[in-house]
Amino acid sequence: MSVVISVCADRLPFAALILKTTADMQRVLRFLLIIYQVCIALPILIVLTTLAALLSVLLSPWADTAVGALPARIWARLFCWILWVRVKVIGREHIQQGQSYVVAANHQSFFDIWAIYGWLPIKFKWVMKSTLRKIPLVGWACEKVGHIFLNRESSIAAKNSLQRAERTLRNGISVVIFPEGTRSSDGSLGSFKRGAFMLATDLRLPVLPVSLTGCYERMPRGTLHITPGVIQLRIHPPVDIQPYGHDDQRQLAEHVRQIIGQSVDNKSSLTHD
Repeated sequence: MSVVISVCADRLPFAALILKTTADMQRVLRFLLIIYQVCIALPILIVLTTLAALLSVLLSPWADTAVGALPARIWARLFCWILWVRVKVIGREHIQQGQSYVVAANHQSFFDIWAIYGWLPIKFKWVMKSTLRKIPLVGWACEKVGHIFLNRESSIAAKNSLQRAERTLRNGISVVIFPEGTRSSDGSLGSFKRGAFMLATDLRLPVLPVSLTGCYERMPRGTLHITPGVIQLRIHPPVDIQPYGHDDQRQLAEHVRQIIGQSVDNKSSLTHD
């Protein structure tokens, strides 16, 4: 409609006025949204994050139970609700309760973390960058509940982290890894590193591909600007590890990447170490 108005604007003065009024309204709404996010949502989210971290530490002896995971799950859901973001989950039927998985998900923005925390219906630990340990209170809470910090600058430290992940994968506990290693700069699917698939082939555990779409549109990398809307979390059928050996990690990584790429725009088909 706005295109038609724009074309006719030079001939119909009222059309130009409508277009200008629409643009002005959009700017006003955007300004009001920013005021809401900064003055109302942000203070509430800081308090919620503090409470969730403290509760997680207090419940850390039961971190592998549904009760222990509750503070983070509620925190993530409230985060999205307060920022007017709705998460739609597809594919819950592909999860077998009690089965441990290596969960591989694409990484578009910080909202990936909240969507997975709040809506992925399994017990899991994150494999996360070691720099996140430095976040006040949050890093301590993550360590107490058993999330795994990965130091990618040291091969020995990285190996130790993966060995810890191996010890975690038992009794239905899964690990969640972003195989791209970092957030996408434009929302497209990047190349996959092999760490997640090394775990899967070494432990003979199925890989659970998870596609996240809409996260980039909610909050692109490099900005704090948040746009309300919908995120889709799609759980794909698990990938049977039996056809893949230790020397087939690249093929496994590419296969999982293609599955995730069915739901996510991708521009590259490369995997790397």
